[in-house]
Amino acid sequence: MMRTALRLALGMLLPAVLAAPAAAGTIRGHIRNGTTGKPVPRTEVVLISLVSGMEQLTSAQSDAEGAFSFDRPEIGQGPMLVRATYEGASYFQMAPPGRDTADIEVFEATAPATAVRLASRTLIFQPNGSRLMAVEDYLLRNSAQPSATYYNPKRAFEFEIPAGAKLGQVTATPPGGMPLPQGTTEKGKNRYAIDYPLKPGETTFRVAYDLPYEGNQAAIRAPSVVSADRVLLAAPAGMKIEAEGFAPGGTEQGYLLLGRENVLAGTPLAITLSGTAPVPTEQADAAQGGSNQGGRDGSAPAGENLQVMAPRLASFQWIVLGGMGVLFLLGFIYLMRQPATAAPPVAAASAIPAPPSGRAKKQRAGQPASQQFTAAAAQTAAPASSAVLEEVERGAQLNLEELKDKLFRLELRHQAGTISDEEYASERGRLQAVLRDLVRG
Repeated sequence: MMRTALRLALGMLLPAVLAAPAAAGTIRGHIRNGTTGKPVPRTEVVLISLVSGMEQLTSAQSDAEGAFSFDRPEIGQGPMLVRATYEGASYFQMAPPGRDTADIEVFEATAPATAVRLASRTLIFQPNGSRLMAVEDYLLRNSAQPSATYYNPKRAFEFEIPAGAKLGQVTATPPGGMPLPQGTTEKGKNRYAIDYPLKPGETTFRVAYDLPYEGNQAAIRAPSVVSADRVLLAAPAGMKIEAEGFAPGGTEQGYLLLGRENVLAGTPLAITLSGTAPVPTEQADAAQGGSNQGGRDGSAPAGENLQVMAPRLASFQWIVLGGMGVLFLLGFIYLMRQPATAAPPVAAASAIPAPPSGRAKKQRAGQPASQQFTAAAAQTAAPASSAVLEEVERGAQLNLEELKDKLFRLELRHQAGTISDEEYASERGRLQAVLRDLVRG
C-alpha cells in the first residue's frame, strides 16, 4: 500500500517537474517606466546565466510597446537574470526554470538628493585572533515621489573605514534584489566612493574590512561621512564594547547592541572593544582567503561574508532552484527504494547529520503545492502505513533541506568570488557524493 501511494505521489510530481523543460527555450517580457507608467521602447535587454557565472548569453531590444523576447536552449536549464539599463542604472528581473516571463520596471533618474537618506548604519565586530573583522551595513532609503532613481556620479555615496583597516569586499543589495560586488573609487585616505544608482525603496551597501586586534583590544574611530537616522554597534556577548553617546540596546542572537539616534555627518564615533569570542563556523569559513581591495584583485577578503546578524540567505535561494526539481525527484526515488516495513525508514530518517536549521523549518512550512499533494496522497493509505510514510518522507525531506542549504551557501560564495574554482569543484563533488549515497539508501 505504501509503495502504491508513493508511486501515485511521484506520478503527481513528475508533471510539475517536467513542465519547465516543456516550456523551456523562450522568455518574454515588457519594460515599463515606473515613474511615468509608460512602456520603454528601443532599450537593450541582456540575458544572463547564473549557472555559468553571470555569463551574458544574448541581448535583445524592446519594441515600440516595450516588449522583448529571448529564444535560447539554455533557458529552463538553470536560473537566469534579465537586465535592462535605463538612464545609467541597471535593473534586474530573475527568471528561474519554469518561468517564461520577466517584466522589468525601470525609473527616471530624476530623484533629488534630498529624497535619499541614510536610515541606518550598522557596525558589526568579530575578533579573529590578532585581527578584528568588521562589517558595516549602510541602509539608504529613496522615498522620491513620484518614484524615481537617484543617480549622480559626481555625488556618489562615500564611506570611510578606520585608520589601519584593510578594505575587503563591498556589495550593493538593491530593493528586492541580491548582493552584487562593487568596485570603489578612492577619495582620500581611508575614504571611498560607490558609484551605484539608488532605486526607489531601500538599498544596502555592505562594507567589509579587518584591522589589528593586538592584545585583544582596539580603539576605533569610525567617522560619519553621511548623517544617519540611527547607528547601531554589535559585538559578541562576553566582549566589552563602549562608545560615547551610545545607549545599551540589549542582546540579539548572542550579540551586544549599542544604539544612537540622529548622528550628523562629521560626528566622530569613538569605539573601544576588548575581550575575545569564538568565530562561528560559517563565519570562519567565509573569512578564509585573506583580503582584497574592494574585490578588485580577485582574492577573498577576510570577513567579507561575516553574517553575525540574521542571515538573508533564504532570499537568495532561487540561485540554485534549477537543481531543486532534480533533488525532489531523486528524493522520491529514494523513498520508493525503501522496504515497506517501519524499521528501515526510521533508520534512514535518523541518519541526518545534524538537526534541521530554523531556515529548514520555515521552508517546510511553505512547501510547494507538489509536495503538499504528495502528503495528501500518502494520507489515503491505512493509518499505520500513513504514519510510516510520513516518517520516511520527513527523513528524506530533511536530508534534502540540508543539501539545499549547503548548495545555496556554496553557490553564493562561488558567485561572490570568495572560494576558488578548485575548492568549489571539490565541495560540489562532495555534496554530489552525499546525494548519491542518499539515493542509494
